[in-house]
Amino acid sequence: MTPAGKIHPLLRPAVLLEVALIVGTWWLADLAVKAWHLPVPAGVLGLLALTALLLSGLLPHQRIAQGAQALLGDMLLLFIPPLMALVNHPELLSDLGVRVSVAVVVGTQCVLACVGWVVQQCVRLEARRHEGGAP
Repeated sequence: MTPAGKIHPLLRPAVLLEVALIVGTWWLADLAVKAWHLPVPAGVLGLLALTALLLSGLLPHQRIAQGAQALLGDMLLLFIPPLMALVNHPELLSDLGVRVSVAVVVGTQCVLACVGWVVQQCVRLEARRHEGGAP
């Protein structure tokens, strides 16, 4: 329960189902990566699969919207382990750490740019669907 007596969004049954659908997509992607020895991380394959399902209309975005929003709301938890790694491994703050940090920042910027572009294309596609009926 939250301080106001409300149930945390992740604990609502409908949201749990949506989160399970997102996690299930990743899990299936992980199985595919292991079975076919793909040189791609399961998270990337799962993201591609989820994007394909959304763009094709096989998975309406309403089916995962609340679950995705709840996961994004708790995203800070995903950044705590890297911080603890810095505390436990001070050598990461040396020359090697600087090079790794630059690689992480540049990689993150590339991912953000790609995700932004994909979202922008999806919004445009959705706008065209609503204006003209079909894509």
